[in-house]
Amino acid sequence: MKEASMKDPLDVAFIGMGVDTAFRDPTTGNYQGGQLELVGEVLAFGHLLDTHYETHFRAEGFPGCWAYEVAETFGEWGARQFMAGQILNPSTVQLWLDSHAPAEATR
Repeated sequence: MKEASMKDPLDVAFIGMGVDTAFRDPTTGNYQGGQLELVGEVLAFGHLLDTHYETHFRAEGFPGCWAYEVAETFGEWGARQFMAGQILNPSTVQLWLDSHAPAEATR
C-alpha cells in the first residue's frame, strides 16, 4: 500500500532523522525489524503532520521550528512505538500532535 505523500521534504528528512535516532539506541529493546521498514511505517503517518500544520498553523505559523520540534520528535516517538510492538493509528498520532503541537501554540 502506498502511503500518502508529505508536502514538505524537510519534514520527511527530519522524520527519518528521528527514526534513525530511535533505531540506533541500544536501549530500545529487541526490535527485530529492519530500518527501511521502520522508516516506511512511521512515514505512513506523516501526512497527518501536514494536515495538523495546515489546520492550525498555516495562517500564523508554528512558534518554533516545526522540522526540529515536531517532525523529528515525531519520527523518534513513532519509531519507538513500533519498536516496542505498539500499534499506531491516526487517533494515537493525533493525540501525540495535540500534545506536542497544540493548536493554541501559534506565533
